[in-house]
Amino acid sequence: MSAWSQLIAIRLKQSQFLKIFMFHSLFDWLEYYNNIFNRLFLMIFFIL
Repeated sequence: MSAWSQLIAIRLKQSQFLKIFMFHSLFDWLEYYNNIFNRLFLMIFFIL
Protein backbone atom coordinates (compact mmCIF):
# COMPACT_ATOMS: atom_id res chain seq x y z
CA MET A 1 0.00 0.00 0.00
CA SER A 2 2.75 2.46 0.94
CA ALA A 3 4.66 1.64 -2.26
CA TRP A 4 1.55 2.46 -4.31
CA SER A 5 0.99 5.74 -2.48
CA GLN A 6 4.64 6.69 -3.00
CA LEU A 7 4.34 5.90 -6.72
CA ILE A 8 1.17 7.99 -6.99
CA ALA A 9 2.85 10.86 -5.12
CA ILE A 10 5.83 10.74 -7.51
CA ARG A 11 3.47 10.72 -10.50
CA LEU A 12 1.57 13.72 -9.13
CA LYS A 13 4.80 15.63 -8.57
CA GLN A 14 5.95 14.86 -12.12
CA SER A 15 2.66 15.96 -13.67
CA GLN A 16 2.62 19.12 -11.54
CA PHE A 17 6.18 19.90 -12.63
CA LEU A 18 5.24 19.35 -16.28
CA LYS A 19 2.23 21.65 -15.95
CA ILE A 20 4.34 24.38 -14.35
CA PHE A 21 7.05 23.93 -16.99
CA MET A 22 4.54 24.12 -19.85
CA PHE A 23 2.86 27.14 -18.26
CA HIS A 24 6.16 29.02 -17.98
CA SER A 25 7.20 28.16 -21.55
CA LEU A 26 3.76 29.32 -22.75
CA PHE A 27 4.26 32.66 -21.03
CA ASP A 28 7.75 32.93 -22.55
CA TRP A 29 6.26 32.35 -26.01
CA LEU A 30 3.53 34.92 -25.39
CA GLU A 31 6.12 37.47 -24.29
CA TYR A 32 8.25 36.66 -27.33
CA TYR A 33 5.35 37.11 -29.74
CA ASN A 34 4.23 40.24 -27.93
CA ASN A 35 7.68 41.77 -28.41
CA ILE A 36 7.65 40.93 -32.13
CA PHE A 37 4.14 42.32 -32.49
CA ASN A 38 5.11 45.56 -30.74
CA ARG A 39 8.17 45.99 -32.96
CA LEU A 40 6.12 45.41 -36.11
CA PHE A 41 3.47 47.82 -34.89
CA LEU A 42 6.08 50.51 -34.17
CA MET A 43 7.74 49.97 -37.56
CA ILE A 44 4.41 50.28 -39.37
CA PHE A 45 3.47 53.28 -37.25
CA PHE A 46 6.73 55.09 -38.09
CA ILE A 47 6.55 54.16 -41.79
CA LEU A 48 2.99 55.47 -42.07
